[in-house]
Amino acid sequence: MGPTPMPFPPSFKNIAILGLLQVGVVVAGVLGTGILHKCSKEFGIQLTQPTKFAGGDYGVIVVIVPLIWITVAMAVQSRNDTEDYPEALTFASGVLVLFLLLFGAFVVAILPWVRMFSCGLSLSQ
Repeated sequence: MGPTPMPFPPSFKNIAILGLLQVGVVVAGVLGTGILHKCSKEFGIQLTQPTKFAGGDYGVIVVIVPLIWITVAMAVQSRNDTEDYPEALTFASGVLVLFLLLFGAFVVAILPWVRMFSCGLSLSQ
């Protein structure tokens, strides 16, 4: 008896959608950081070092991460192996990359806003 096949192996369509989600998260993070830079002087938001990094010239470089993942995932997907485990591992790594990019976008674009509003809203007397 060989290994059991996966019930739903990842397809080209699923991998492409996951890659587009990754690129979309990067774009949203860079645009959110740009808005934060624009509003920082007006609202007095302290920019963190990751926000300064992503809002500068280096934020667009992060787009390379999803592009590399898409390239590797499509190369693995197009192989003619009988096993689905490399494809499943590639898909799982794509989900992990997506969550890491979501966390990064949160840190650079949303966390400074949360810090600004949380400083004025204290529940203690």
